Amino acid sequence: MRLNALKCLGQVEPEALPEQMAAFGINDKGGIMALFSSHPPIEARIVALEKRAVSRS
Repeated sequence: MRLNALKCLGQVEPEALPEQMAAFGINDKGGIMALFSSHPPIEARIVALEKRAVSRS
């Protein structure tokens, strides 16, 4: 299930990327930078999936 996979990913501490790869990494910057994010934070995705599961019940 996607929800369990996201919860597992949310518990993993990210490691620092080598400097040459830093541009390809994901960061959780908030504020105005969040507008340019390609994906919402894992926590927001978990909440959305939980709400969706409840509404289907």
